[in-house]
Amino acid sequence: MATNYGKAALRHWTSSGALAMNDQLQDAAYLAGYVGECGLKAVMVALGGTGDPKSYAHDLEALSGDGLATAALFSRGSGRYAALAMPLTSLIWSPEDRYEDNKTDKATLQANCDLARQAGSSLVFALALDGLLEEALL
Repeated sequence: MATNYGKAALRHWTSSGALAMNDQLQDAAYLAGYVGECGLKAVMVALGGTGDPKSYAHDLEALSGDGLATAALFSRGSGRYAALAMPLTSLIWSPEDRYEDNKTDKATLQANCDLARQAGSSLVFALALDGLLEEALL
């Protein structure tokens, strides 16, 4: 089975939005983190970065830093992707959030959800507009 980070980002974006609309912010914010992760991994693949994006696991800081910087070495005009990814460096997110006991306040959950959904989808849509996604998004 082929990995399609762009399609995964959009699938998580849709699911996260539906959960947020139903006031299930804990789960919405959790899935939104994957929007950011998959968006970053889609950029790495599209820009021809070296290494396997999966080797970064779920580390948004490493993905938006070293991973994106390495991929950018192989592509001119990649600065806009770094700018789109920048908000993800301030995201407080981990796959372990799925085990949390909903102790985070609603405002923080909403802010994390909005930030991750916006940054991740912006990365994927920028790649699509630039003609850099080989895989179909729909």
